Amino acid sequence: MGNLLTRDLVNRRAYTNLFPTLTVGRRLSEQQALSVSLSRRINRPQYSDLSPARFFFDKYSYYTGNPFLQPERAWQGAATYTYKNDYGLTLSAGRISNPLSGFGSQNPATGELVLTIANFAYRDDFDAQFIIPLKITSFWTSQNTVNVRYICANLSQGVLDFTPHKANIEVSTIHTLSLPGDVRLEVSAYYTSPSLAGISIFRSYFTVDAGLKKTFLAKKLDVRLAGTDLFSTIHY
Repeated sequence: MGNLLTRDLVNRRAYTNLFPTLTVGRRLSEQQALSVSLSRRINRPQYSDLSPARFFFDKYSYYTGNPFLQPERAWQGAATYTYKNDYGLTLSAGRISNPLSGFGSQNPATGELVLTIANFAYRDDFDAQFIIPLKITSFWTSQNTVNVRYICANLSQGVLDFTPHKANIEVSTIHTLSLPGDVRLEVSAYYTSPSLAGISIFRSYFTVDAGLKKTFLAKKLDVRLAGTDLFSTIHY
């Protein structure tokens, strides 16, 4: 229950729901396994999302929470195939009801820009994830992940009809090299194509991180040096 004294506004929420999870697995052979799962989940708004207090950016724009928000509820099904306990393929699909997302509108009387958060009708997610570990040499290994995703949603508000859909791909790779003298070098790279997030579309970006570790005193002391976004390529 929320009680805003300055506006004499009281909101009560009471609901009972079940959120089951079912997972079934089967080993196909000594090196292969398959599992399927079905689950229902809930994601509640944060307290700051519910508070109608206004946070002004300037005299023409502000953010206010939405005390009438409902929690997101989602059904998700997935099937996972693993080979040698290392390689993996996961296919999943799900629907989110009442998805939460930021929303902006203009007050026609004052011209103010009002930013808030709102519930929308639904969002459907379809994902395929590939996990590919590689042993390149005796001292060089890599862990590689590829995610392919397709999102379609109904984000209409009032008379505004907005039903976006977009596919995107994410690729990450981590390379670990064991060098002489108890030195380990780790280099990681990440790329994502343009993606849909709520009512926004994020552009693609690519980044490279690296770290170096040296071990001393019979592996009792570690010294690390790390850097992120080495080529300054992250620009949202």
